[in-house]
Amino acid sequence: MKKLIIYYIIIFTWLGFNTMFSQTLSSEFETAKQLLLQRNYNDAIVILDKILNENKEYFEAANLLAKAYTNLGLYEEAEKFYIKSLSIKPDNYDAIAGMGSMFFLKGNYNAAELYLRKAGKMNGNSARALSLLGKIGMIKGDYKEAKRIFLELTEIDSTNSEALTNLGIIYQQEGDVAKAEMYFRKEVNHYPNDELARMNLGVFYGSIGEFHKSIVELNKAKELNPKDENVYLSLGVFYLQKKIYGEAEKNFRDVLALNRFNPDAYFYLMLLKMKKGDLDNALIYGNKLTKLNDEYPQAHLVISNIYLLKDDYKTAIEHAKIEISKFPKNPEGYLLLAGLYYYAGDELNFNIVKVKFQRLFGKEFNLKNPLTKDNFLLESELMGR
Repeated sequence: MKKLIIYYIIIFTWLGFNTMFSQTLSSEFETAKQLLLQRNYNDAIVILDKILNENKEYFEAANLLAKAYTNLGLYEEAEKFYIKSLSIKPDNYDAIAGMGSMFFLKGNYNAAELYLRKAGKMNGNSARALSLLGKIGMIKGDYKEAKRIFLELTEIDSTNSEALTNLGIIYQQEGDVAKAEMYFRKEVNHYPNDELARMNLGVFYGSIGEFHKSIVELNKAKELNPKDENVYLSLGVFYLQKKIYGEAEKNFRDVLALNRFNPDAYFYLMLLKMKKGDLDNALIYGNKLTKLNDEYPQAHLVISNIYLLKDDYKTAIEHAKIEISKFPKNPEGYLLLAGLYYYAGDELNFNIVKVKFQRLFGKEFNLKNPLTKDNFLLESELMGR
């Protein structure tokens, strides 16, 4: 009888310990989840590492570790923990969908699509997986497939912001302005206090020439979030397009007041000063831009134009060559360089660049006629960046 009592005591003690251990584990895991929500990644990683070391089969901890590293942009570390999680539980939806998201952020769209489609088969109502698959379709230029996916997403959730925004973009790309406006407007109707929805609608109106509507919507976005630098940037670009330079400059300076490292503001201030004929200040902004980000698309293209306007052909040619060296797959640099040689009367180098352009891009080389210093700029591309 005594042995039996001791046996029961051992059993109940073990069960009690196991329950207490499970509760402690659950508490630690919930703490780690809260820390991740608060973006306290360091403390979350320490707790999750402890949990995983003490419980080798706890795949949920591996998933959260992977998520933490994904949010930190450390994708190789994230991949390690997703692989670990899948080795513990191969049909683990969170790990499969997480791998898809991680590869998407990493820019490996083929791998992302593979995992996201697998996740979609496991959970056909996953808004996150569908949204990313739609974005991959857009990145790959498959707008038909992207549209199909985003329309499917609106059937699951008619208020999904990403689906509405991207459908607006797709229909605008297809030239269906009415449907594009419908989807951008739907987003605003569902989320009237979301500055991003207002900004999307404002940018759309600006792109179709509805200047007044654009300004109204962008200013509503500014009221909703006075610290969103993208709103000021969009306002500045639209005023610049209309050659209202004072308002444009004011908005670009507001961007820099919020973020003095914003390269777009420096780019457009350079362009603005050049268009006003203030070439020295245009170069000052150009130099600030290239110091901040020398890989900024079309920076050297504009700087080259500025030197051309200053009659400094040698430096203009140097910057056109820099633009080509940084972006060899973009035609603008070649067009500018050829134009510079043509304008300078260097027929030999003009023909060399012309032949290279035709070989690379498979289309006829066309310079504006008559050629002047002012028509080298591809204004529609520069203004619509």
